[in-house]
Amino acid sequence: MIEYGKTYDEYKEIRKKTMMNATKKTKVLKRYKAKGDTKCGMCGIDLTSYSYSTGNYRVSTEYFHLVLTPLFYIDLCQEPTKCYKNYKKAGQK
Repeated sequence: MIEYGKTYDEYKEIRKKTMMNATKKTKVLKRYKAKGDTKCGMCGIDLTSYSYSTGNYRVSTEYFHLVLTPLFYIDLCQEPTKCYKNYKKAGQK
């Protein structure tokens, strides 16, 4: 996660630079199965949830999977406004 106290414009600029620097971008939709627990790298919310009835993880919030280097990747919420609201809530705790 990034440090708290950023304005919305600063936040959008960080997201934009992160997405531009990605070597591979994948949009993950709600209907997909997930391989495990996934959190947004900017706001920290859970992007997947575990279903006890099926024993699998499911995508609960659509997101982007960005590969920055062969060893480093980050997942970001698809909606920047919702992501920023979650970021602000986390910073107030």
